[in-house]
Amino acid sequence: MFAFQLGQAIGLHQGKELYTKADISAAFPNLHPYLYRGDVPIENLQTTLSDYCKILEAEKTIDSLDDLTIVLSCGNMYNIHRELRIK
Repeated sequence: MFAFQLGQAIGLHQGKELYTKADISAAFPNLHPYLYRGDVPIENLQTTLSDYCKILEAEKTIDSLDDLTIVLSCGNMYNIHRELRIK
């Protein structure tokens, strides 16, 4: 479940809407073993999580705490409170 949510979050960050395990697996092949419960050492999951967190952390800035808008360096803006893309 965690790999699925992580894949969806990164996909949204990249402007992709991913709805299935197959979609996420195609977009992020290194998540495939976790999505389909393959035989992967648990320490690989921590490395994968850390890699994706670094990507997200490097890209985000908070524009306004009042309406919970996040501006990404790629120019996309999201209103987290309303769950919609602004720009």
